[in-house]
Amino acid sequence: MKDNVFLLEKGLKEKIRLYFDKDLEQTRVLLDEQKRKFREYQLTLNAYVRENVAENINYIDEVMKKRVEAYKDVHNQADAAIADGSSQKTLVSASATSLHMQAPMPHMM
Repeated sequence: MKDNVFLLEKGLKEKIRLYFDKDLEQTRVLLDEQKRKFREYQLTLNAYVRENVAENINYIDEVMKKRVEAYKDVHNQADAAIADGSSQKTLVSASATSLHMQAPMPHMM
């Protein structure tokens, strides 16, 4: 009788160990799959952020170039006004209107 119980107990332990090993392996496979998906997500997100940052940098460069041109125009108008002897008041009002013109940001449309 003792031998029979011992054999049943040993067989049960082996089955439990096999089921545990099988579940553990399945869980490891699922974990590896989740890690792979997360890496893909990170790469996609990084690419999106880099692209968005590059677009914003290009937009800011364009705005700055326009502002530089506007300042050049104001400076040229100031030199011309001083050479012509015209009033500074006209120059100030012209510079105030020409410097504050901006286009809306493309990503906010």
